[in-house]
Amino acid sequence: MPSMVTTASPLVTPSRGVTVRQYVASLLENTRGYDSRCRQRIVQDVEHVHRQCPSMVPHVGELTFPNGEQHRLLGLRGTLPIAYRGVQYNVPLDVWIPHEYPKSPPIVYVTPTRHMFIRPNHRNVDLSGLVYLPSLSNWSARSDNLPFLLADMSSVFSTDPPVYARPTQLHAAVTSRAATAAVGNGRAGPSAAVGSGARPSPPSASAAHKERIVERARRRYREQLDAQRAEAMRLLQGAHGEESHRKDGDAATDVDGDAAPDVAAELARERQDIDTNLATTQRHIQAVQAWIDSHRDLEQELDVSAILALADTRSRQLSEASSLDGAIHDALLLLEDMLRRGRIDLDPFLRLVRELSYQQFMARRTLKLLDGLV
Repeated sequence: MPSMVTTASPLVTPSRGVTVRQYVASLLENTRGYDSRCRQRIVQDVEHVHRQCPSMVPHVGELTFPNGEQHRLLGLRGTLPIAYRGVQYNVPLDVWIPHEYPKSPPIVYVTPTRHMFIRPNHRNVDLSGLVYLPSLSNWSARSDNLPFLLADMSSVFSTDPPVYARPTQLHAAVTSRAATAAVGNGRAGPSAAVGSGARPSPPSASAAHKERIVERARRRYREQLDAQRAEAMRLLQGAHGEESHRKDGDAATDVDGDAAPDVAAELARERQDIDTNLATTQRHIQAVQAWIDSHRDLEQELDVSAILALADTRSRQLSEASSLDGAIHDALLLLEDMLRRGRIDLDPFLRLVRELSYQQFMARRTLKLLDGLV
């Protein structure tokens, strides 16, 4: 499988007045290696994908394989919409069409931006971004095509997203949630500004970030405690040495009788200050430990629905209607593909299309009504 993707030229979109079909056909004419008998199939599939997902733009680039060979291929670059827990996200993709298509399956990479990272140990995407799906492993030139692959990928990624926002973008949201929980439970804790628009993040990132903060606090208080203990031992040793010296001096010379009570009072005051400092440090350590114990819930998986909760009823209705419209659109495309491949009879197909079309009409009517309230 390919190990690295490099683009030979910047992404260029079709110019005004040129259809996607004409643009893809011109790209294929200027690219060697594609069988002339399969070019019409490639043009149709790419056009269907662009109609299904307008953000996917055709282009030509180079793909480097493990053996060092570079093939100049037709590709699609853009974002694939998914609906994770009722909220729409966009997964950046690079889809490459090999010279043997449709006999060979497309090569798909998830290409996270600098604000994203690929979730480790994902079932369908490795750390290089290469996508593995049953529809790719069991590819059939007769029954499978590029639009069906993207629809299948959207369904899989809607259940298990392959990319997340980097932890720095979630720091404000996580801290705000912790502060809100502490206020609600009557506990003291650090506060921060409320974050918004963050994407789901794996629990390990927040746990590691919290552990670093806790370890830093422990180390700082441990250093302060050790320093105060060392200072206390030095003062006590000095007091003992001074007391021994005073006793030796009394045996040899006359010492003023008022000096001994002054030294004893000074030592008592110093000892009292040391005890006070030690008690204060212990209270600080106990407070930090109590805060750590009271925020163990940060190690659990983040509640994305709570973080990304919409603020008002209109926004929630817009999100639900938009998600329903997109889901019905994808379902209609899948039904059309199943009818073409003979996997569904005409009567149930028409019944399902009629029901879905009515639901889509109501969803779009809701969107239009809500849009008129702006």
